[in-house]
Amino acid sequence: MSLVNEHRAVRRPIAGWRGDTTVILGVRALLTDVLGGVAEDLLPGEVDLPDHMGAVVACSWRWHPPKPYVYVRADQPTDLRADLWGFAAALASSVCEGRLPLGEEDFLFIGNRRVPGAGSGTALLGSAVLRRLGRRNAVCDFPVYRWTDGASPALLAPAA
Repeated sequence: MSLVNEHRAVRRPIAGWRGDTTVILGVRALLTDVLGGVAEDLLPGEVDLPDHMGAVVACSWRWHPPKPYVYVRADQPTDLRADLWGFAAALASSVCEGRLPLGEEDFLFIGNRRVPGAGSGTALLGSAVLRRLGRRNAVCDFPVYRWTDGASPALLAPAA
């Protein structure tokens, strides 16, 4: 079997299509078990996030390799949460690999409104992760905002 045949595009996941909750658990397992990070739901009342924010991503540089920290709001529809988990996992991976610079005290907030994507970068990786774990329609591009110490999360500027 040639390399091209072994790595052709997957039309269906090996384990078949799955529900959003199962896909969310798969992304969380990827973040915690494989990458050694933290993946938690933000319950209502735990953190005072603006309504237009759906997730928070950070990275701890105290470990080698760096560990991702991903938190997604639990008070959103399940299909939106699944997309946010995929996008946040891809974004956390980019940050921890150093492709997107982020300081130890900095956070990235992910908006909870889907935006049309260019089909590359973080959006493509997030969609590929979700599809591989069994999600059929993985619309996975969201606005990203950077927060540094001392700034107000309500007045975040889009990250570059």
